[in-house]
Amino acid sequence: MHKKLIINADDAGVCESVTRGICEGIDKGVITSTTVLIGLISSDDIHLLQQRQEKVSIGLHLSLTTGPAQCPALMKKQGLLRGASFSGPIPWDLLEVSAIVAEWDAQVVAFKQSFGCLPTHIDTHHHVHRNAKGFKAIVSLAKRYTIPFRRRYAHGRTSTGEEGRVVDQLVYRFNPKDAWTARKLIRFLKNMRQGVSELIVHPGYVSPRLLKVSSFTDARETELNALTSPYFFEIVREENIRLTDYRMFKR
Repeated sequence: MHKKLIINADDAGVCESVTRGICEGIDKGVITSTTVLIGLISSDDIHLLQQRQEKVSIGLHLSLTTGPAQCPALMKKQGLLRGASFSGPIPWDLLEVSAIVAEWDAQVVAFKQSFGCLPTHIDTHHHVHRNAKGFKAIVSLAKRYTIPFRRRYAHGRTSTGEEGRVVDQLVYRFNPKDAWTARKLIRFLKNMRQGVSELIVHPGYVSPRLLKVSSFTDARETELNALTSPYFFEIVREENIRLTDYRMFKR
């Protein structure tokens, strides 16, 4: 078994400075995959990503917490997706799976209208499909559109519905205070497991707009610097790691 690595940049489209940082990582060959917040992305950012569709897998970052809703009346009842900023804790006890599916399905449709194709894969903003209801909803969409999705837990046995649709290992640092540095990234690469791994990153540049819509700010520049470190490709070669993307599930 070989070591294969998908490096997925979350939050494309959250603002121009983040999309610009992601595109820089794509152009340098480090970022192999990204997922888009379709409710926030501008036409200019869509164009930037479309120019790079041959280089990376472009998926959909399904959201319940950030961005305008595609089904506003339905989401308003749940107190979710009220605007660009984080809308607060999700009332899971009151939220119906059918409402999640309806909103996320509308986000898939919006993606297709913007990019002219289905997303190569789907995952969730703030990884909300760790919740049982969010998980049921993402599995439902993955089956409906026959597309892979981000695994629920870091590693170990897959959950029912994940078989053949997810990577073997998920590696992430969601806390801005514990962002990827060059040292942490090199340590991960040197100890990477066999099989297909997905590394979640949040590269980008700080801007006034980003400060309004995300708590993940300075850490984005830290992660972009780590990914574009001159040591990155040297370690990848030494460890015999093959960089890939979510399109591998279609091959």
